[in-house]
Amino acid sequence: MAMRDILDLTGASGAVYRFQLHHEGVDLSPVGGNFVLVRDGIGGPRVVYCGQVENLRTGSQGAWRSAVDEAGETWLYTRLNVSQRTREHEQADVAAAYLPTANDPPSAA
Repeated sequence: MAMRDILDLTGASGAVYRFQLHHEGVDLSPVGGNFVLVRDGIGGPRVVYCGQVENLRTGSQGAWRSAVDEAGETWLYTRLNVSQRTREHEQADVAAAYLPTANDPPSAA
């Protein structure tokens, strides 16, 4: 199945985050951002991993490598986000809503 170029994800808070499909062969932006790995699921796309990095071009590849190995065929979506505090908040919000299977389980606090 071909994935759409834009993916809107609603976090646990109700906030909506817009992600852009990364096309193979196109360089990622060298700025901070959030990313999700998505695969086909029953009823639509399923988030299998979410993360955030200071540099999407260099930092994200290692961050999702084990998730790709575990999840199989996935699509990468990114969201530019320079502020680390905002990236961390958005990642937590998306993870709480989608419970991505390749992310570490949330710690009990």
